[in-house]
Amino acid sequence: MRKLLLWLVMVAVMIAAILGGTAAFLYSRTGTDALPQEAVTFGEQTLEPNGWSWVIPVLGDKVNKTYESPTNLTVQKLGTFTDTVPQLVLPDWVTAAELQITAPDGTVWTGALADCNTYTYTQNGDYQIIVTAHHSSADNPGDPVGWYAYRAGYTMAMNPKVTLSTERAPQGSIVAVQLSGILDGEPSLETDLGTVWFRKTASGYMGYIPVTYNAEGGDHTLHLTCGSLEKDITLTVTRTMYDTVTVTAEEDTGGGEEFRNAIWPLYTTGSSAKLWNGRFEAPSAGAVAMEYGVTQMVDGQRSGQATGLTYAAADGETVTAPQAGNVVFAGTLTLTGGTVVIDHGCGVKSYLYGLETVGVERGQSVSAGDPLGTAGTAHSLIYELRIGSKSTDPQTALDGNSGLSAPPVSLPVSVSRSSPPCTRLPRPAVPLPFCRASIKVPKRVSVSMEEDKKSTAVQPEEAPKPKPRRRKAASPQPAADTPPAPTDSAEPPAADGQSTKKPAASPKKPRAKKNTKTTKTTNTAKPKTPKAAKTAKKAPADETQERKAPAQESPVPAAPELAEPKSESKPEPPETPAREDAAAPTVPDVPSAPELPEPAERAEPAVTEPEPTADAPAADDTPAAEAPPEAAAADTAVTDTPEQTGDVPAEDAAEPSGLVFSDDLANDKALAAEAARMANISRTAQLSIAQIMAGLEENPAPSAGPAPVPEAPQHDSAADDEDDEPQDTIPQALGRGVFGMFKWLLLVVLFVLIIAGGGVAWLYRSATPDMLPEVKVTFDGQELAPTAYKWHVPVVGSFFRRTYAETLNSSPVVLEDAISDASPDIIVTPSDYSTQLTITDADRGTVYEGSVTGFRSYLFAENGTFDAKLVVTASDSAAEDRSSVTGTETWQFRFTVSIKPSVTLCTPTVQQGSVAAVRVGSTMSRTEPTLTGPLESTGFVRAANGWICYLPIPWNAETGNTELTVTADGYTETLTLSVRAASYSYKDYSAKSQLTSPYIGADDAPDAVRRLLTTDGGEIQWAVGGFVQPFLDSFDTPLLYGMTEYVGRSYSERSTNYGYGGRTSTNVVIKPKKSKDSMIVPASGHVLLAEDLGGSYGYTVVIDHGAGLRSIFYGLTALDVEAGDDVKQGQLLGTSGRTVVAELRIGTVPINPLLVWRGQCDGLKYF
Repeated sequence: MRKLLLWLVMVAVMIAAILGGTAAFLYSRTGTDALPQEAVTFGEQTLEPNGWSWVIPVLGDKVNKTYESPTNLTVQKLGTFTDTVPQLVLPDWVTAAELQITAPDGTVWTGALADCNTYTYTQNGDYQIIVTAHHSSADNPGDPVGWYAYRAGYTMAMNPKVTLSTERAPQGSIVAVQLSGILDGEPSLETDLGTVWFRKTASGYMGYIPVTYNAEGGDHTLHLTCGSLEKDITLTVTRTMYDTVTVTAEEDTGGGEEFRNAIWPLYTTGSSAKLWNGRFEAPSAGAVAMEYGVTQMVDGQRSGQATGLTYAAADGETVTAPQAGNVVFAGTLTLTGGTVVIDHGCGVKSYLYGLETVGVERGQSVSAGDPLGTAGTAHSLIYELRIGSKSTDPQTALDGNSGLSAPPVSLPVSVSRSSPPCTRLPRPAVPLPFCRASIKVPKRVSVSMEEDKKSTAVQPEEAPKPKPRRRKAASPQPAADTPPAPTDSAEPPAADGQSTKKPAASPKKPRAKKNTKTTKTTNTAKPKTPKAAKTAKKAPADETQERKAPAQESPVPAAPELAEPKSESKPEPPETPAREDAAAPTVPDVPSAPELPEPAERAEPAVTEPEPTADAPAADDTPAAEAPPEAAAADTAVTDTPEQTGDVPAEDAAEPSGLVFSDDLANDKALAAEAARMANISRTAQLSIAQIMAGLEENPAPSAGPAPVPEAPQHDSAADDEDDEPQDTIPQALGRGVFGMFKWLLLVVLFVLIIAGGGVAWLYRSATPDMLPEVKVTFDGQELAPTAYKWHVPVVGSFFRRTYAETLNSSPVVLEDAISDASPDIIVTPSDYSTQLTITDADRGTVYEGSVTGFRSYLFAENGTFDAKLVVTASDSAAEDRSSVTGTETWQFRFTVSIKPSVTLCTPTVQQGSVAAVRVGSTMSRTEPTLTGPLESTGFVRAANGWICYLPIPWNAETGNTELTVTADGYTETLTLSVRAASYSYKDYSAKSQLTSPYIGADDAPDAVRRLLTTDGGEIQWAVGGFVQPFLDSFDTPLLYGMTEYVGRSYSERSTNYGYGGRTSTNVVIKPKKSKDSMIVPASGHVLLAEDLGGSYGYTVVIDHGAGLRSIFYGLTALDVEAGDDVKQGQLLGTSGRTVVAELRIGTVPINPLLVWRGQCDGLKYF
């Protein structure tokens, strides 16, 4: 057992040494080349790391190597960007990122990996960007884990730029307008060509201008406004010569009203995002039967012009989607049959009429080429492409020649929130040189215990195979040769090699053969247990053995020697004559044992115990076994200096193989005592036979011939004393073995504890304060300093941690800047920690308690001084890695809320006949602000984030700067509004009969209408959809807003529009293309009046759109609405007469309706 434990310890030490050496080698070979090498670029310039912290696995997750450098305040200079917005390109190894951009005015924008290129630049100047790129891979645990930090400064100097896809546009085409650069608002375009929708792009904004088939040829001035940017653009419209065809008159099947109610409202609604990609595809494989813009003649009269493409589709042919989009209408109409309308975004829609079957549903998303239904013969398949209500030639989109397919313009750009979130470099084909370790553990050496097994197993047939071993020789002692005594019967030789004859008086030393194999030597060497000895050991301890009685005297049984006695002469026993079988008395109550050879006589029965040596196992508790003559001869041959006494070797004579009784033994008590003694010896021999056999040596086979005469055994007094000592019992031997094993285990445990303690101490020292997390907190843009922290740095996983705790400031930190926003922002970076925020007022009352996320929706109800306590916690349950740093960090601060409502003049510059807007932020007192100035207003109304007031600018308002005073929550602020002159037309007549009729002046409104103008306005109704013109088809305007009609002026005066002396219109007189044309509601609202007022007023409708804005229509011949109705934009309003007078008023002040309908009135875009 002791050797087995020793082997196990040696193997464990060897494995530990191999592992330690391998780990040390791998640790020394792990360098910075294992870190990610691909660079982070910004604006096509490589960013230099400003700090880093990386952990590289050396042996899995057990041994790591750390490279780190703290961040500093060094800023990398990147230069000035004038043409393009710098793009951040992150390599493929980045799995997470934190971004921070500081603008010239000090505002800070933060984002993550998905937001890395979504920042919008709103001003030129000096910027600073901070990027922290992380890598952590759960798929490959052998990758390094850590981060690089970058800090760079750059200057933006990009001016806004406006570009058209073409400066000359034919009728039926689409022109794309691109607005790029750093912008401070949202664009709007004033044009008489149609409504323009703008969408956000990577470089700014893009809009699409429809040029319909009947657009007036020549130059058109486009007035673009975007924040502080105002620019006039000239677009030249060229005429297109359309063919004329004669068609047969179709039978009127009705369904006109159904069509208008279903289709017309779609002209003014839709998605603002761009859903198409690339050129459009033809919805049918059939030939085009009628092209766009073709004039149709019926019975020689002009019937109209084609607003789309008519296909000669085969019956049952599949009709497909021209481009991707959302289906906003799918159904069957009486007038057009199967109808499908697809919204492609940005006001662009495809209208397909004449389908036999419809296979899509409203709300379904389709891609280019997806089936929409089948064509039939009941209706012609017509494809229209419209922007808003204006039709364009679909063929240009199918050919890819329209502005819808205009390529991006290389202009100064700013990254928008709709741009691709981030640019990523492809992962390299060759993996990064991440360090990996593979340790081959040698197989455990199998220690053969065959010798021990053979020594303890019972071998019924043959002795174990001899194994030579060199022993130390004892000093030879002279002895007299004793001739062998004659025997009466031919008894076989003793199994232990002893001779039955008396040794001669003067024996000769036999020649010892030289041993050819050397091993560790011992002071005593014993031969292997022969077969006869093993057979004897199997007998019970209390069995007696029958022996033939000697002829002359009965020898006393000798105690078996457990070790080779020391060489000292002893008295020889008298010569024993030959024994006879009949003379041996038997013991009746003891069973007979197999016949064994007679042992050599000893002078002393005491057992000798020689001193054990360090190289051999203790032999004091192991009796030596007897060997047969052949084995004895072999032992004698290989022994260097064997001791011999006559013919019997000393080793064999000292090891009897059984119990022998003399012929005259008759005393039962003596017999029992002797039997007990021999049983004790037998049990001891069985216990320790394994240890003896492990240390014995085997000699080569003996040479032929008679065995040499052995010398007589020699004894000394020390050996006799040792033989007298009692042997260990089985419990004692087991106890000693267990105690030895316990000592070994204790030693191993102590060794492990020492190593583990050293490792823990090293890890504890490595848990330094630079491992603490860096948590940054800003409140309303002011960075806060922590007041206390308590962090636990893991030393041995989550079982043993090192704690860092400190109270930096016992009192709250007082913020210098007052809070001027009712909902200030508090930002915690990183954001993956749990937070607890508590805010109390001056009376110690809790006004808010919750997380930082929930605080975003909190609004302060009053001004005052408040105390706040923020606790940021990192716990094991929230951390993905159990070895992460846990703990808390606390911020205590005091701040003053002094909220001054924000006052903004949304339209610093406005023209005559338009509308100005003043916005006031949320007020603490919840009372309505007031506005005073020379301009008339209806007061403030509730808006999305506070209050808003609309100021109508009369047609003849004084130009120049006008001061407006706004009072809110006790604060007063003065604004300056600039009014610019509008360009009005005029007409000169010779007689009053030539004046336009009907004419309704600003003061000519009937009483029924005038009473409604002074009532309070309701909530804003035009927030969804804005305004559209009340006629879907084109119309003439004989009298425009602000136009002055003069009568009787001289020719010299007719070259100037004085603005006085004539009659100036404050509304618009509309003459539809056809009499009794249908009119629609221009914007959602509430009908205040709908009745026939008679006279020149006719059927009159007044619609309240909220905030004091009202639409008034005179001269209708029929009404489809009633007073009290809530109407939606595009809903059928009624039927017009030959002329209709349209008027818009805010309060009692008329404004220009055409500006509002065409989306050119900026003030009404704020709500």
